[in-house]
Amino acid sequence: MERPPIRFPRRAMAIWLALWLGGFAALAAGNAALYRHVIQLRESDPRTYLAEADRLMKSGNLAGALAQVSSAIKRAPVDPLPRQVHGHVLFQFKQWEGAVIAYRAALDLGSRDQGAMTNLLWSLIQLKRYDEAIRVYGVPWIEQGNRNPAIVRNVAEAFVRASNWEEGLPYIESALDANPGDLYLMTQLERAYRNTGDTQRAEQLHERIGELQHTPSP
Repeated sequence: MERPPIRFPRRAMAIWLALWLGGFAALAAGNAALYRHVIQLRESDPRTYLAEADRLMKSGNLAGALAQVSSAIKRAPVDPLPRQVHGHVLFQFKQWEGAVIAYRAALDLGSRDQGAMTNLLWSLIQLKRYDEAIRVYGVPWIEQGNRNPAIVRNVAEAFVRASNWEEGLPYIESALDANPGDLYLMTQLERAYRNTGDTQRAEQLHERIGELQHTPSP
């Protein structure tokens, strides 16, 4: 059966075109609104700024990285992550005092990031604030069960640089246990033994160091 011809074809075409254009406009408006919403989400998400800060830090742009971190902190003032990244940026550029402040803020907000803790100790060591590195942070962390090799090593380093051999001896031993074969730590442990009067173990370790130094690499 043949379909009857459409009456007023131009009018029908105009109506169809108007509906199509209206639908397209509505879709475009919806997409624009969605795009604006996505942009707003990106602008309110501190991770957007932290990612850019990381990129700028790696490219050597300290001022730009700090500006991005500042934007992240404003959007997440009680989140420890922006403070950690702030510390990492300053640490990368050897801004030790600023790094200490930033890492402290991250820890105060609840961070237990091992990298932040390790870098905080090293920043304090660079500032020659050995006692603070040892007593305020390093030793309490170890006593609380933190056996991260990098943290133990930095605590040992703080004792070495403070020439606190008597108290530092067990921590230097622990650092070598956590980093076996480390010739630097072995040398510091030998010094610790000599400075605490244990010449026998100092000589034994001295011989061991000599053997390792003269062992050809595979």
